[in-house]
Amino acid sequence: MVETILAVPYYEQQDTTTCGAACLKMAVETIGGNTATEAVLFAETHSPLWGGSSPDNLADRLKARGGPEASTVVVVKKTTPHAEDALIQRMIWSIHDAGVPPIALIAWDA
Repeated sequence: MVETILAVPYYEQQDTTTCGAACLKMAVETIGGNTATEAVLFAETHSPLWGGSSPDNLADRLKARGGPEASTVVVVKKTTPHAEDALIQRMIWSIHDAGVPPIALIAWDA
């Protein structure tokens, strides 16, 4: 069994719409990338369609700030069969292979 531990700083999101930006800040700081304030990251990733940070915008900004080419941003719809398996597989890849904490956006469909 391989064990990989990342020293991820913790930043509490400033309001209900900045969860993606707070996660991006933690991921960027973990990899030693070019970080910014949560407000700047939110402005860079915000999408009115999502009501917050969109997955594509998060992935693009993570890459632009020093992250890997492949996305470590995971989107899982709670109603998708086997969503947990896909989420866990992507998270393991992100941590072990890319050395980047994953950002998981969970869509709570009714």
